[in-house]
Amino acid sequence: MIQDEARHVHYGVLALKRHFAELSASELREREDWTFEVACLMRDRFLAHEIYDEWFGAHMKRADWDRVMSESPFMLEFRQTMFKRLVPNLEYIGIFSPGFASIR
Repeated sequence: MIQDEARHVHYGVLALKRHFAELSASELREREDWTFEVACLMRDRFLAHEIYDEWFGAHMKRADWDRVMSESPFMLEFRQTMFKRLVPNLEYIGIFSPGFASIR
């Protein structure tokens, strides 16, 4: 059930907040950089480059494909839904950098 998953996420967020409070500034920055890279990979994953390569690569430029996928109402809503929970959790545990604003 979704409630069980929400509890698991909340437990993880609480555990990470406690763990990250014990890290040095450089360790915390390392975790923040890694988290930012993962968030960018998640964002870009939804551009569906595999589908583009297999089905549309010969018919349109990748930049055009990226624009179509980025502007799709369904994909916009999906990314907003995904990141609207991710970003507050990252802020809460203390590893949210200004760069995260660019991934939404």
